Amino acid sequence: MNRIEASLELPNIGEVTFFADLSDFSTENDGIGSYEYWGQKCYDSGTDYLHLEEIHWDNSLYTEEQNKLIWDWVCEVAGGEGCPYQALCDNAEEAYEEDLKIQEENYALRNL
Repeated sequence: MNRIEASLELPNIGEVTFFADLSDFSTENDGIGSYEYWGQKCYDSGTDYLHLEEIHWDNSLYTEEQNKLIWDWVCEVAGGEGCPYQALCDNAEEAYEEDLKIQEENYALRNL
């Protein structure tokens, strides 16, 4: 599967199917790496998560005004509840699950 989809209900428009190609996703890590705490050397390996740069929808199904409303809605809810970016990342987790596991193992081996 090279395309991830998520259908969401938008106010005044109805159901919109957002999609992203697997190549639109990247794996990020929120760890800070090596640090020292009261003289003890520590390492924060963080957590891997998916990051999505851009989303798409079939704008040929909508008028110019509707497409603007869809984009405005996407910008308004970004990072919040019902966010299409998050819905797509959630749907992509299965596709990336094995890749994330391999990356975590490799990361841990490099930082022993």
